[in-house]
Amino acid sequence: MRALRPVRYSCALLLLASVARGQLQRDTQRVSVLLTISGGVSLGSYEAGLNWGLLEVFKLTARDSLRRVWNLPRYNLRVVTGASAGNINGFLAAIEWCRTSAPTAPEQSLLWKVWVRTGIDQLFPLERYDQDDTTKALFSRRYFDRVLFDSVRAAMDDVPASTSPHECTIPVGATITRVAPESVAIAPGLYARTQRYAAVVLLSNRGRTLEFRAPSDEALRNGAFGALLRLPDCHGVIDHGEVFSLIEASSAFPGAFAPVWLNSEPEAGSGCGRAPHDSALFSDGGIFDNNPIDLAAGIYDETIWKNPRTPDANSLLLFIDPDRVSGRLGQTKLKQERPPPATGGIASLLDLFAGAVPAARQYELQAFGRLLARAPGVFARENIKTSARGFLVVGERLGSFAAFLGKPFREYDFYLGIYDALAFFAGEACRGGAMDSLCIKRRLHELVETHALDLGAGPLPRTVLRSLYQREWQARDAAASPPIGGDPTAPPRDLMVQGLLREHFRLEDERFDNARCRSGDPIVGLLCRDGFRTLLGRFANDTVRRAVGRAVGRGKTCGPDNWLESPIRCDMDQSFERFVDNPERFLAGKLGLMLHQLWKVERARKRAGQENWAGFAALSEAVFQSGIAYRYRRGFDLNTSSVPQRAGKAWLATLLPNYVSINTKSRGFELGYRPTVHLTNSWAFALDAVPLHLTGNAASQVDRYRWAIGPALHWKRTSTVWSGLETGVEWFGRWQGNSLGAERVWSIPVNWYLLADKLRIGVRVFPRRDSGVQGAPSADFSVGLADVNGLLYWMLRRS
Repeated sequence: MRALRPVRYSCALLLLASVARGQLQRDTQRVSVLLTISGGVSLGSYEAGLNWGLLEVFKLTARDSLRRVWNLPRYNLRVVTGASAGNINGFLAAIEWCRTSAPTAPEQSLLWKVWVRTGIDQLFPLERYDQDDTTKALFSRRYFDRVLFDSVRAAMDDVPASTSPHECTIPVGATITRVAPESVAIAPGLYARTQRYAAVVLLSNRGRTLEFRAPSDEALRNGAFGALLRLPDCHGVIDHGEVFSLIEASSAFPGAFAPVWLNSEPEAGSGCGRAPHDSALFSDGGIFDNNPIDLAAGIYDETIWKNPRTPDANSLLLFIDPDRVSGRLGQTKLKQERPPPATGGIASLLDLFAGAVPAARQYELQAFGRLLARAPGVFARENIKTSARGFLVVGERLGSFAAFLGKPFREYDFYLGIYDALAFFAGEACRGGAMDSLCIKRRLHELVETHALDLGAGPLPRTVLRSLYQREWQARDAAASPPIGGDPTAPPRDLMVQGLLREHFRLEDERFDNARCRSGDPIVGLLCRDGFRTLLGRFANDTVRRAVGRAVGRGKTCGPDNWLESPIRCDMDQSFERFVDNPERFLAGKLGLMLHQLWKVERARKRAGQENWAGFAALSEAVFQSGIAYRYRRGFDLNTSSVPQRAGKAWLATLLPNYVSINTKSRGFELGYRPTVHLTNSWAFALDAVPLHLTGNAASQVDRYRWAIGPALHWKRTSTVWSGLETGVEWFGRWQGNSLGAERVWSIPVNWYLLADKLRIGVRVFPRRDSGVQGAPSADFSVGLADVNGLLYWMLRRS
């Protein structure tokens, strides 16, 4: 065996030599980077981490020694474009690039400060039903206006003189959607209606400040960018506020954020103290162009390269797409079978429109592909690259909204973005015939372990990167994940991120089947998809819950009311704690508040005399509170109803009866109150209190007016048609005569609740046939309205 060792070593050296010969020596190259970032809602945290990783390695390739070690060219960021959340990341990436060439730790970067610190408490204004806040849209821009834009402005006004790049100018393009379509001239007499617009600004350093400048007239007028919005400028400088409004508009997802008024001018210098020439409402740019690759290529060709005959061979168009997956995730996605589309009926229309929306968002991308086929000189296809995501992230759940529900979720996604950025560079270092796993594994290990990257003072970021590397490249039985339960002595922040890492690894191995999510209410089904509820259940072990409790505390520092400071002072907040404790109840509460906020928005529009949907919004809230929200209630209701708990003056509804019913055998009626203790989603304990039970054909006059009281067990069902069942025991008393010495009358009521607890059908059995009705029947039947106090609340609530 010893004799074979030299042979083995020789083979290994020959293999490494062949790999080295196969690699192109790239350290002498200079590459111009065009960065395009797609939209992704809360996946923006993942994109932010990926952008941070790209920018930091771009900076480090300025060092000759590192380029030789990593076999990478010198990268120079030249153009950035983005849509929706990608537009925010695009502007931040450009600012970080032009601000300093020195390494920047993740937590010191604007990418971290904007994305990791922005959660549900910062975006959603309502914590209580009686709270006054914005009535412009479902979500609020309050945190952007009071914190984030101030942070960006401060960073632009304080550029480190010693590390600022010399003469840095980057065109930044953003796609936007004009709310009202406009005509664009194609040829004499030929016009096209369009809502897809773009805006381009130049980010430039000037001394120790960064400023936004207008592109040249030639670039803006040649039509290469499509329908273009020209922001007002004064002597070439565009005011920060105009650009911040552009960022808001490009990321104003319809329904969530209000459209934004953007000013425009027909010519340069029109913004020097004069009123804007024109203004229009704009919304999310990802609606019609979520992948603005064409915009990036057009900006580069028209403002930098300026050679229409030959594409730049040393340019790289890098498209950041969080939905593109690789490795095990990619294999799982390929194996998923989609049902064939319907061939007729309403189902075929639904299938058509279900595909039309995502297809429309990528139409500009297809148009760019056709352009490359007709004019290869526009851009070299082989120089267009796309990022790939190798692991599950939180931000892809709940309609790409889940990462907003907790700061640890966003931090976890940020670190996974860094890893995928390093994986991209490992692949680039192994170009030229050596795209084998051995080369990529070695290059990626170098990048994960390098201390040239400033990952901050704590060990957590590198621990996560190492775990991801081990997961991807080492044996499955290797210690690639933190131990089950976690180290209880570790900082709470580390426990959260490592716990998420561990449970995501487990979920990847199981390949969750969404067919398991067909039962339960919509909230249960939503959480169940892609195994998110399974992951949360495992993640929220006793160690994690105790750690969250320690980090959050009982004070108001990390509470929703302190939304302005909690992202900086707290590693996690009370909203995250409540979500981890009971995800279904948390989402039910937030959805109820969102529907209430939507009604407030429509009510404000109605009062302003504008077109509105106030009635529909009120009906939606009433239906939700009567069904799903009611099942998730806990605790004591003085007189239960569909009125939201703690909804301002809703306590007045407790003075009204909960139900009114007509009794068929006794030919009378009754009204009752129902104090209720909600125990679980399915069970509640009620006290049926009937102050008036009127009997029409009473056996005697003293039996005509009676009262009743008794406990009941209420079963809350998920169905809207048959929504509940209740049974218990009741005792009757007389309002007339001396009832103290009378024999007790008791009954067994059984009540069925239908139509979201709005219709009440019941039978009341008298075992001793002492109902006080003529003929002494053993049972009485009733039918009537339930949730009377709730119905009156919804009907009379001011709109």
